[in-house]
Amino acid sequence: VPAILGPASSSDVGSVFQAVRDRGTFVTSPSATSPALTDADETSPTDEQPGLLWRTAPPDSLQGARIAEDMIGRNVTNVSVISQSGAYGEGLRGVFDQAFPSGFDLYVFSNPNQLSEAITLAGNGSAQEVLFIASAQDDVVTFLNAAATNAGFDSKTLFLTDTAATRDTLDRGPGRLFPRIRGTRPRPLDTRDTVYGTFVASYVAEYQTDVSDFSFTSHAYDMTWVTALGAA
Repeated sequence: VPAILGPASSSDVGSVFQAVRDRGTFVTSPSATSPALTDADETSPTDEQPGLLWRTAPPDSLQGARIAEDMIGRNVTNVSVISQSGAYGEGLRGVFDQAFPSGFDLYVFSNPNQLSEAITLAGNGSAQEVLFIASAQDDVVTFLNAAATNAGFDSKTLFLTDTAATRDTLDRGPGRLFPRIRGTRPRPLDTRDTVYGTFVASYVAEYQTDVSDFSFTSHAYDMTWVTALGAA
């Protein structure tokens, strides 16, 4: 197999790449954003040695800094972080830790029981804002629905990462919390770009859906074409 497209999570991408890298297999992802993947392959790529591990989404070294910058700009100093274990959660949390000067309470989870406990502890805490970091959409929805029924979150604002920026969150999450939620997600470098505009229009024509409702669909499109052009 010359190329593998589409492991979604950073942990899966890392595992797949380690398994096949010695075979010369190209691995690419539209959504694996962990900084841990940056040094997993070529750290100084060239046209002659471009490396075998690619992604078409920006790394969390950018996202983590933006989250901290936003909180600092709003004078948020007391934060709780609920973070999934693994490459995505640990990588993004580490970047946020370096960029956020005030420190924070940390609750790490790797299964549903630990997630439930982390939500309860964060709700009982004194934080102004709770940052939730998880790579699975279901975990995001679980967190929001639990927060909506926990009185401890009534006085807190919430911050979600790029995983949550989908129509699924709006459809399945509790609407009454939405005014208190902020978040980060990648955006096109230039929304006025004619190539991007053509893609958005073509997607509407094909699926009757606005592609901007999804975090990484455009990145998946780019990933597929980059691989196809490489094969050609």
